[in-house]
Amino acid sequence: PSYTLKKDYQQILNKDIKDLHWLNNKELAYTFFDEIIKQRVLVKAGYSSETRLVKDGNIKMSELYWSSKNQLIIFDYGTPYVTYLYNADTDKIVKTNLNGYAYSWSPDGNSLFFNDITNNQESAKIYNIQTNTFSTIEAGDIPLFHVSHWSPKGDEILLFRFDPETAR
Repeated sequence: PSYTLKKDYQQILNKDIKDLHWLNNKELAYTFFDEIIKQRVLVKAGYSSETRLVKDGNIKMSELYWSSKNQLIIFDYGTPYVTYLYNADTDKIVKTNLNGYAYSWSPDGNSLFFNDITNNQESAKIYNIQTNTFSTIEAGDIPLFHVSHWSPKGDEILLFRFDPETAR
């Protein structure tokens, strides 16, 4: 399907927009760099208004990972990473016990695949959000990865490694 943005959305397009995501096919959620507080903020925009979703100015964000099956977002910031889970349906944000990066939501929205960096040792893990449990992936030598993505059926995960030494 294609969507046509109303004229009111022109103000959104003039910002440094990242992480654009539809909420319930009615509103847009996105981040932009707020020049006043000097950090990236998460907002949602309806047809006539814009609402800041994460109201705590002490919570900073870098990468955002939206679930396609529910209104959950996971984001992290800093070293060591501090990872938060935001529920757009309930407008609640919680600090998680996840410590990693390169998150990828499963197609059913119940699990996260990520690079865990607990105790400075990296390992690929799957976190089940419903049961609050972790599974370590024992698949031989999984290389360090920067991006991961589940297949539509949820039976495979694509890993991508970016090597800054060879990138131009």
